[in-house]
Amino acid sequence: MKRLIKSLFNKFGIDLVRFPNVNCDAYRRSLIVKSLEIDLIIDVGANAGFFAKEMFKLGFEGQIVSYEPLNEPFKIMQGLSQKSTKWKAYNYALGSENTISSINIAGNSFSSSILDMLPQHLKSSPDSIL
Repeated sequence: MKRLIKSLFNKFGIDLVRFPNVNCDAYRRSLIVKSLEIDLIIDVGANAGFFAKEMFKLGFEGQIVSYEPLNEPFKIMQGLSQKSTKWKAYNYALGSENTISSINIAGNSFSSSILDMLPQHLKSSPDSIL
């Protein structure tokens, strides 16, 4: 049945192809990276490595260096990164100064930061509450 439908569309100059099984934003990012011939991505605040995992899934062939200061998401990312020689993961935060700081750990790890949580952030993402 698929072949019949595909051949019907082909007669009108239309080729049906399967869209990548990821969200559209990730696909667009991968196209931008490819068009700019980027071969190194530095992923700061990488959480559990979702961005890097998606980029490799979408065909990125360069190197990714990921930094995540929180231990739990880092452990997940470390397990994923060990499957690729092109992905390095580090359990550090990056900033403009060489210093030791406390981090505000949010209810969802995506919102954790050394910066104070602003009321606007709490309003738009209530699950961020510390």
